Amino acid sequence: MIRISFLLWIMPTVFFLDGLNAQQSGINLTTIEGNLMKFKTNGEVVNYLKSELDKVQQQYGRQSAEYLELKRYYLDQYWQIFQMNVYTNSLLFKEYFPGRREVMELSAKVLGTSSFQYANDIQLYTVYFGLISSPAPTGEEFKSTMALIEKAVKIGKNVTGVSKTDQAGFLSLMYCQKGDIYRKAGGRDSAIAYYRMAIQLREQYPVYDDAFPSMLTLYAQMVSIKDYQEAIDVLEYFKPAIDANYSQQKEKQYHFISQLVSLYITNNNQEDRLWEYLHRAEGLCREVYDTLSVQYVDFLLNTKLQAYKKAGWRAENFQVLLYLANNIFKAKPALLTDSEKFYIEYSLEWYYFYRSSGENELAVEFLKKADAAVRDTMVDENSFNSKKMLYRELAMEYEAQDPQLSLSYHMKGLNLEKKAKERWGEFAVHQYHEIARFYFRYKGAGSLDSASRYCRLALDEFAKVYGVRSFFYENALFTLGTIEYKRSNGSKGYELMRPHVYAQFHDSTFSPPFGGSVFEIYGDVLNDLGKSDSADLFYQHIYIRDPTATFYRLSGTVEKQQNRNLEDLYAQNNHILNEHYKRYKLKGDKMVLKGLADQLFQKNLILAMQLHYNQALTQIKTPIDKEYLTDYQTARRAYDSLLYTASTDQAYIDSVYMILDWKRSLLVENLQANNAHDSNALLDLRMKYTYKRVQTKLKEGECFVDIRLFQRSGNNRYVYTEPTYALVLVDKNSGNKIEYFFVENVADLEQFISTARYDKLSVMLAPFIKRMQGYKKVYVHPDGVFNLLNFYALKDANDKYLLNDKTFMYVNSIGGIAAPVQAGKNKKAVFFGNPVYTKSITSPASHLTNHIFANTGIDNCSPLPYTKIEIERAAEILKAKGWKAGLYSEKKCSEEVLKKEINADIIHIASHGFYLPESETTGQAYVIKDNPYLRSGLVLGDLLVNKTSLNDNILTAYEVMGMDLSSTSLVVLSACETAKGAIKSGQGIYGIQRAFKVAGVKNVLVSVRNVDDKATQLLMEHFYTNVAAGADYVSALKNAQLEMLKHPLFNAPEYWSHFILIGE
Repeated sequence: MIRISFLLWIMPTVFFLDGLNAQQSGINLTTIEGNLMKFKTNGEVVNYLKSELDKVQQQYGRQSAEYLELKRYYLDQYWQIFQMNVYTNSLLFKEYFPGRREVMELSAKVLGTSSFQYANDIQLYTVYFGLISSPAPTGEEFKSTMALIEKAVKIGKNVTGVSKTDQAGFLSLMYCQKGDIYRKAGGRDSAIAYYRMAIQLREQYPVYDDAFPSMLTLYAQMVSIKDYQEAIDVLEYFKPAIDANYSQQKEKQYHFISQLVSLYITNNNQEDRLWEYLHRAEGLCREVYDTLSVQYVDFLLNTKLQAYKKAGWRAENFQVLLYLANNIFKAKPALLTDSEKFYIEYSLEWYYFYRSSGENELAVEFLKKADAAVRDTMVDENSFNSKKMLYRELAMEYEAQDPQLSLSYHMKGLNLEKKAKERWGEFAVHQYHEIARFYFRYKGAGSLDSASRYCRLALDEFAKVYGVRSFFYENALFTLGTIEYKRSNGSKGYELMRPHVYAQFHDSTFSPPFGGSVFEIYGDVLNDLGKSDSADLFYQHIYIRDPTATFYRLSGTVEKQQNRNLEDLYAQNNHILNEHYKRYKLKGDKMVLKGLADQLFQKNLILAMQLHYNQALTQIKTPIDKEYLTDYQTARRAYDSLLYTASTDQAYIDSVYMILDWKRSLLVENLQANNAHDSNALLDLRMKYTYKRVQTKLKEGECFVDIRLFQRSGNNRYVYTEPTYALVLVDKNSGNKIEYFFVENVADLEQFISTARYDKLSVMLAPFIKRMQGYKKVYVHPDGVFNLLNFYALKDANDKYLLNDKTFMYVNSIGGIAAPVQAGKNKKAVFFGNPVYTKSITSPASHLTNHIFANTGIDNCSPLPYTKIEIERAAEILKAKGWKAGLYSEKKCSEEVLKKEINADIIHIASHGFYLPESETTGQAYVIKDNPYLRSGLVLGDLLVNKTSLNDNILTAYEVMGMDLSSTSLVVLSACETAKGAIKSGQGIYGIQRAFKVAGVKNVLVSVRNVDDKATQLLMEHFYTNVAAGADYVSALKNAQLEMLKHPLFNAPEYWSHFILIGE
């Protein structure tokens, strides 16, 4: 929500009009003004004017024109001295406004109640009742103040001898004061109406005084509560007039432009305007105020940071926070320590930053610091919003671990809002609704009764302040519906939800968050009621309201934030898949809307982004792009060098990695902002996952099998612990709905796959095998352990391998459908195999390799004699057909040589591989544990201890990712378990095969379990014979496996099903 800081009317224009009720007195103000120049301090000025007032009172009397004129002059000077900090300076309220009341009453007696000067004095007195820092007017005060303003308006309307412009200027100020007082009394609609009347008068008769810009911004603030776009439109309409008439009044321009920035931060459109105005506002702020000023700190915290947060530019957020810490608060600590507001806001921003990074412990420390900074419970506009937000975050932070502590912070927020309401009148107490939702989530005895009671208090509050058709009222009514629905076990409450849900549904600007949105909750209710299609429609709208959300949540962020955002997305998918599983089990309904399935089965999004930005790096041209790239490459080299030293300093390695990650995010953000690549639209297309696109690519007789791993719940609807697979099949003629297949016994599934028990797997997957009947070509988009399952080895109901009559092609994305899988034109292949494994490692080169050797058992690698035959025979076959084939065996098989010979169409590596599960990373292995690409790789020979080179013959997946293999059409990893890695639901397997894909390889042939050397040698001979004959890689592998099926010794699946070809 937009941060609203109500503006004080800087002392409005006072209309002394020539020839109109002019005062004739013996006071010589010129002499008095001259004497003021002699004094050095404000106190001396005040004392002098008070002494002059005493003299005039003794000479002329208190009810004289002379006393009235000097008293008015004294108050004008007093305002100029003390108006700079109205919120905290009580002198204005002790002396200034009582003085204005005295002047107003004297003016009526001395000049008469029909004089324009009397009307002007009314205006200067009644402005007090509209100030945000003054108490809300009581019933009698409200009536008497409005009566005074009506008198002034009547005088202003009937005044003669003045221009229409001057008359309109005065009347507009009085309308604004009416608006101020209605705002104070909680009458928002009336306030807006009077502000609108004032602006319409100014539009008809322009008066460019001090009050006009403030009038516009206050009106925009009020209107924005209901309609941000109208507020923006008003300010944009008058912006040319502000630019033209206030060009020398930089402070006025700053407040006007910063208000536009605040509105654009909240509004979802026209981001180009946001950055334009943000840049201008910062320039004006630095020009008007000192960079160590309160105003500049406020701009950085509450404007610039909020704009960056909206854009998701985390790196820029970090830079602003560092600037505040190192350049402002370090130079002027009092700005932080003396301001409760700034201390809370500053601590909260660090809390948000570290929480978004996944550094929760560090984040909470800042939250505790902010809590400790709350010195009292006084309600003042400077710190009200900050305290309110602090209590909200503390309540949410402790809700799971300490519900009673969480409730105590909710209650602190409630007391704060109650005091605000008592003081300012216009505030609605929203905390009733927050507490109701807390009790709804809380599992304690009587919690639903408490939730219902607080929700009804919220409804009463919102009905009075906003009306029963307001967003807030309908939202609370929705909450009451969920409470009653839960309390009645589904028999009540449903109808109470409808108004709010459908109001949001028909609001095209509403974009629900992932997790717990009204669309999700209402979809769950519809699902329970058996209204499957309607439920799916609401589920679908969680995603499609903001089609670019996934792109912006994953791009331009550091790795931990990226993973956190991905977890949010997949948690939402998981919830809906779990609801679908429930309706399948309870009601036999296993259909899903195709448009919703598009969203639920999104996978490999991080891979799509990695591939895209690797491509973007090749198109960098501008100096600023190159600068960001150089910074990233420098940070990468620094981190890489640490990996290959003996360092075990966790804090230092972590800090270097954070810098690397930060530099990467800066580079990505810059590429996005400057379109230095083939445009973000292409990435959006790569990530856009629709079965409609799938169907356009499929031919008759082809289908697309999509697989998704999710967690289902047990007795508790919102606790997911049971892994389950959902499978769907789409063909060219699939309609609006598609059918689910669920695999529940995942433990057995994993065991059967790891032990190649395809007989058991064929029984377990029989319903889906039957569903694939009739298709000749099947594209498989796997997830989880299905990445390790070879569909060819399954048998149909007739006990025939699917290898016999189907072609399977594994893809990483929709783009892999119908993608070319043939060798390139250069016909160059390089073969690495039969490495030298002779040394028993005792003093490894680095902490990294030490841990790999200690936990994988590769420190005593056995020789691979058949790999020599394998690569020699493959090279011989290709050479016979005109290929260039490089052969690197024994000592020539090394990491250093491989990195030099990567410019080839086919790269074949026959060596030992390794994969280290996260559970086996213990002790000081934090670097490896945090990076799955360091836990898998290839062993290309004896370990080389070389402090000047990273080529130690341990080729990790992390290193592979840094290569450029975009010209390579196929990598063959003829090593044990090269398909294995860290399984990330929805993101495939983070391992060596994934690393080659990131590096740009089109197709990767990998092993899914330990490989029999002789069988592999024969399979590869058949495979390369087919490739040499011109077959594409898919056909070459299938035909090679068919040849193995004929072999008397190697016809069992464990000899030929261990290789899978993964396409684009």
